[in-house]
Amino acid sequence: MPKKNKRKHPPRPHGYYPLSEIRELVKNRKVNIWGKAQASARNDFGWGVADILKAFKMLKEHHFYKSEPSKFSPLIVMDFYKAHINGEDIYTHFYIDDSSKKLIISSFKQE
Repeated sequence: MPKKNKRKHPPRPHGYYPLSEIRELVKNRKVNIWGKAQASARNDFGWGVADILKAFKMLKEHHFYKSEPSKFSPLIVMDFYKAHINGEDIYTHFYIDDSSKKLIISSFKQE
């Protein structure tokens, strides 16, 4: 009896920053959330800082959307994620600042 061909799927793209590192920074409160991101979360979902941090702990690899250089500085790589968390469709982008070793959340809004 011939073997069935098992199709291998190409590896899923992943973020520039490992989610394990993101979760560790959130856990240790080494996070800076831009005011615009906080305002969008509040206006779009009624969420505060604690809700944003909780959502970041729930991000998964399959939520990854893309990575690209920042519009502000081409030396900074931003990761973009789209996710359905706590009943909401979120869109966020962020990076890790090399000098401060903090997670910088520059956007958090409704997708």
